[in-house]
Amino acid sequence: MLNCILLLIVTIILSGCGWLFPTDNPYEAAYSLADYPGVEYDVNFHIKSDSSIESFIKENSKLQILKSKPPISTNALRYRILEDMKHIKRALKHKGYFDVSVSAKLKVRTSPKIVDLTIQTGTQYSVGGVSLEILDHSSNLNLTPSKFEKIIKIEPGELVDQDKIFEANIYLEKYFKNQGYPFVKVEVPDGNVNKDKKQLFVIFKVQLNHKRINGNTTVIGLQTVPSTYVHNRIVWQKGDVYDDRKIERTKRKLIETELFSSVTITPIEKGEDDEVPLSIELTEAPPRSIGAGIEYTNSRGIGGRLIWAHRNLFGGGEMFTIEAKGNHSEGKGIISYEIPDVFIPDLNFATWFSAQHNNTRAYKGQSYDAYVGFNWHTEHVRAAAGLEYERSKLTRMKIQREHYLSVPLMLLLDMRNDVINPYKGWRILTEITPSYGHLGKSNKMLRLLVNANYYLRLIKRDIFVIGLWTRLGEINSIKNQDIPLNKRFYSGGLNSVRGYGYQKIGPIDVDSNPTGGRNLAEGGVEPRFKITDTIGVVGFIEAGSVGNSKQLTYQEKRYFVGYGVGARYYTAIGPIRFDIAFPTKRRTINGARYDAPFQLYISIGQAF
Repeated sequence: MLNCILLLIVTIILSGCGWLFPTDNPYEAAYSLADYPGVEYDVNFHIKSDSSIESFIKENSKLQILKSKPPISTNALRYRILEDMKHIKRALKHKGYFDVSVSAKLKVRTSPKIVDLTIQTGTQYSVGGVSLEILDHSSNLNLTPSKFEKIIKIEPGELVDQDKIFEANIYLEKYFKNQGYPFVKVEVPDGNVNKDKKQLFVIFKVQLNHKRINGNTTVIGLQTVPSTYVHNRIVWQKGDVYDDRKIERTKRKLIETELFSSVTITPIEKGEDDEVPLSIELTEAPPRSIGAGIEYTNSRGIGGRLIWAHRNLFGGGEMFTIEAKGNHSEGKGIISYEIPDVFIPDLNFATWFSAQHNNTRAYKGQSYDAYVGFNWHTEHVRAAAGLEYERSKLTRMKIQREHYLSVPLMLLLDMRNDVINPYKGWRILTEITPSYGHLGKSNKMLRLLVNANYYLRLIKRDIFVIGLWTRLGEINSIKNQDIPLNKRFYSGGLNSVRGYGYQKIGPIDVDSNPTGGRNLAEGGVEPRFKITDTIGVVGFIEAGSVGNSKQLTYQEKRYFVGYGVGARYYTAIGPIRFDIAFPTKRRTINGARYDAPFQLYISIGQAF
């Protein structure tokens, strides 16, 4: 009998009986859970007191957000309701509704089930006052209440928004770091609620941790770039009061050289010492790079640009570039070389040679250009002066052969916040170029050009911006017929008056080709509106005039006006733009339409 029992037990073990040792099959469990239908429900919001907050409540309601993912049971739905009531109360208190109450009813006998949420918001509290509490002693701190409110961007009387209160902490920290306190600590603000007056009094708490001056600077991570190159780009001085803005400016200058893939600047705390040492940690980027760009206009077809650069040719930050750009009517090749920090920091020696072929309606032929000179630049100012020799053979109705020496002078004042996608600030570029040599029957020429941009931001950040631009030019000391064809002023096309084709604004000859002129006046306005972080739309109206009088003319009959709309797709490398523009007046010359009904432009970067 015992043998039979033992045999039975062994048989059960070997057979792997499912009821004795059930198999843990995760796939079966997942299948059965996914197959469960869930409890469908609808949510009704009943807002008492302040109904304008309904959209905010729905955006913060888990019941509303998770409606497409129903719970697996009625009890689970009840739990979701309880959690949602807490979540809504927290969200509303965040916006200053400190007397809020939330109640809920669940109707279980309907299909789908119905959740009724009743929200009594109460009155939204206002800011009764703000104050600053310094947790450690500082006799040098001079901060008036009005200046403090300006720093934190919160004024008494405005409605409570805790997002703004926490942003104010960031503004405070930034302010004190700019005033010599690199190790400042800003604590979570305290709030005192006055339920009778429906007000919140906010107390900001700051530990300054001693005012500092700049000490020694160490540079870490250099391999091929000399340390003097880095030190020449440091904008602070040893012994100056610490200022975080100078740290950021130095960081930006080093990044803009494109010699470094990462730049980290760190103040080093050494107890209560007045001096704070600074550490610059760098990672060198590959010195060689290749870049490309593309554009399209229906008057010039597809155009492009290809550039190869070496940014540290001989180990001193020297820049050597080879560039080619063009389209079906123009092509240009450029070889350039630049040596930084010649004699003084930010004074660079530059030289280049270019060869260009043109086959436009205005002229055809080749030109060769050689330049040597110096350029000097700071954060907002750039100046250049040099010698340029040009030799050209260009044809319109007859061949023009010219060779002459120029002294190009340039001054740029750039107060824009961004080069690729500016939304505030201004920019003025002035070019003065006297030339001497074989210029037809003349032997000298003076060319002047001024280009100005202005950006007016109407809404915070870059949501709504109005951009304005103008370009004025004049050529003196030379007869009209002797002005080189490629130095005359032309108007129309990409980055000009977009409603008209390339070079088509201005005087034309008997063969309907543009002749260019000795003076230029252009301008335009472009409102830009951002719909989302990546999508934007623009409208624009622009006008231009080219003439041959001895001075700029503003006669209305000489001006050509274009208008249009465009779309912008904002990327990390800048906005991609799509513009369509129309002329206000299409000319008929020699029995044929001279101006196209529209112009289409596709490019990278804003128009100006």
